Amino acid sequence: MANLSTKIETHLGKSVNFMTEVVLQDDGSGPYIKQWNLSDKQPTESELNAAETAANAKEALRAVQYNRAASYP
Repeated sequence: MANLSTKIETHLGKSVNFMTEVVLQDDGSGPYIKQWNLSDKQPTESELNAAETAANAKEALRAVQYNRAASYP
């Protein structure tokens, strides 16, 4: 299952600053969007769930890139 931040970036098709543009919070029952400061419309949960497959692929690619970078200093 992809992280909420990856789903948001995949849905929007761009990188997001999660300190100022979109603030996420987790009070113990899972992460959620606390504050949305972008001009783009905030995605619904179903829109974010639709980005799940692509977000999973993006996270898998990041893991491969991280592992390869660590293997070849």
